[in-house]
Amino acid sequence: MTSIKCCKDCTQRYIGCHSDCERYNKEKSDNDKYKAIVQSHKDKINRDRAYVIDALEKNRRSHR
Repeated sequence: MTSIKCCKDCTQRYIGCHSDCERYNKEKSDNDKYKAIVQSHKDKINRDRAYVIDALEKNRRSHR
């Protein structure tokens, strides 16, 4: 996972600056998009894994 790095050592930083900072908002938006993509891949892997496990269980039950 990426992290927001534009704030580290920023000389223009002040309390509450995130609501006004274009660099922060751009990085946050990009980071949120990245996290959404990663989560969708994880969801697909979990769905595929569940399907395979269910298929193996059904196969095992039918061969008893």
